Amino acid sequence: MQRDDDPTDPTVSLEQRMLDAERRAREIAENAQEVAEAAREEAVRAREEAERAHRLETVARERLQVLVEAGVAMAASLETRSVLAAATGAAARRVCDYSVAFVVDREGRVEAAVGAHHDPARFGMVNGWPMPTCPSRRTRTASSPRS
Repeated sequence: MQRDDDPTDPTVSLEQRMLDAERRAREIAENAQEVAEAAREEAVRAREEAERAHRLETVARERLQVLVEAGVAMAASLETRSVLAAATGAAARRVCDYSVAFVVDREGRVEAAVGAHHDPARFGMVNGWPMPTCPSRRTRTASSPRS
């Protein structure tokens, strides 16, 4: 028994065989388009993920660089003010808008305050902050993450 769309069947007209071939070609083309569209969407997702990973790596490198610069400053000097200036400067240049560090004495009075702003022209805004009173006996820092 032969099928209706059998190209070897002499009773199936040439026109019917051409229509069947056209239908099969159209189905194959539609399937290929669907596969290509899925591949494009996957490529877009992969690119977005790669860009996100690159941004996260960049942020991590910037933060690590702040620690490196602060470590170099600590190794170079035992003077608190210069170490804090280097650390706050590194933070303000790399990861935040401004950075301020306070050194508090045993009675809770601020004996030193050092600050930096990522825009050197605006440094005076940070430098003019009032000296707070803090109950802690250790160095405190404050910073504002960049948006």
